[in-house]
Amino acid sequence: MYCRNCSKQINDKAEICIYCGTTPFSSNNYCNFCGSKTNINQVLCLSCKKILNPSNSNYSNSIIPVLSHILAFFTGVIGPLILYLISNEYSNFEKHNIKEALNFQLTILLSNFIFGLLTIIFIGYFFLIALWILDIIFTIIAISKTCKNEFYLYPLSIRFIK
Repeated sequence: MYCRNCSKQINDKAEICIYCGTTPFSSNNYCNFCGSKTNINQVLCLSCKKILNPSNSNYSNSIIPVLSHILAFFTGVIGPLILYLISNEYSNFEKHNIKEALNFQLTILLSNFIFGLLTIIFIGYFFLIALWILDIIFTIIAISKTCKNEFYLYPLSIRFIK
């Protein structure tokens, strides 16, 4: 693990960096996985492609992040889209979850259209069933990670909204 303040490599269980004297996650200057330079509002390290551990101000005690995934499951694109359109005053954590839910549901919508066309040759039915099962599984995982205040990236999701 690397200190997010000074980018020095430290013990994974360290509560204080022995080089700069701060807590390892008190700053957003460097990636805690690879030590490369990051921007203050950056959520994903561009070098190692891992989600950065944010400062405590990015965590949320509100229900909006969980609600975004629940709405996505029951309303498809509509629920996360409404949350996205009114998301000006949300924290980075809330915005990240809204964007992830929206991107995943847009991917599901596009996949449903493509697999729907494939039902003409009967292979689409199998893909549609697999897609619905994956939608349920990934949404449950997203809800559980969000309840723990962890950033979650849906696998197989196209990033329409960055």
